[in-house]
Amino acid sequence: MAACKTIVADKIEASSGELTSALDEYNNVKGDMDRLFKKFKEVGFETTVCKQEMPYDADTILTENNICGYFQEIEELISYMITYQAVRTNEPNASLASVAVKHLPEKSFDKKVNPIK
Repeated sequence: MAACKTIVADKIEASSGELTSALDEYNNVKGDMDRLFKKFKEVGFETTVCKQEMPYDADTILTENNICGYFQEIEELISYMITYQAVRTNEPNASLASVAVKHLPEKSFDKKVNPIK
């Protein structure tokens, strides 16, 4: 019984270390994301379709297309991070870890078309 307690304690300690590491990574990214959103606010970024180009700095001009591209890259990187963490922790369905399964609509096999929500 003492051996089981030791194993559980070791796993809890390892998980705590991983949590601390993940929080450190989050804190590192959080500052960059805060600066990114602050810059979007400073240039008057709106979620409506861009009617004109918006200069960000001397080398970058924001348009609807490249803003969408930047957001897609961020989304892809976050997805990779979630999948990597799932593989690292040996989750059985690691390849599906970044899919929000709870929010997927239920498949109706009797219908020909399923609306996207």
